[in-house]
Amino acid sequence: MRGRRTQTLGQTLPHLYELPLHRRLECFRVGWARPNRRRFDASPAWFSALGAGLTLPWLASLDGTAVEAHTVGLANRACAELVLPQQNSAIVSIPIANAAERLQRAGIRASVRAGAVRVGFHLYNTENDLDRLLDALGVNRR
Repeated sequence: MRGRRTQTLGQTLPHLYELPLHRRLECFRVGWARPNRRRFDASPAWFSALGAGLTLPWLASLDGTAVEAHTVGLANRACAELVLPQQNSAIVSIPIANAAERLQRAGIRASVRAGAVRVGFHLYNTENDLDRLLDALGVNRR
């Protein structure tokens, strides 16, 4: 039989959309960089779609002004406790030496920007979260 090749396991296992497995793995490796329509040949993120379908109506029902007041209120309290100027923003830049290491040891995620630790408060943050942050930084409360 002319032209017959030995096939590997990856070439013989079909994908849901009839792509051989090795081509499917190439799609994951290359991702959206593919120049043709094949870049759209992917399964939907079903769990994300389900979660969004359940969550987005609830988020849309929230009062945006109240959410902003909550997040900015936490940030302003952080600024007051850290003796920083009020920013009226949910994002606070903390210029304290070794702050990143202290927060990391306490299990608090923060990023470092321009030599200062940047924290952002969101809808799900509470006063207890802010207290943990201040305790991790060793701030003496007023």
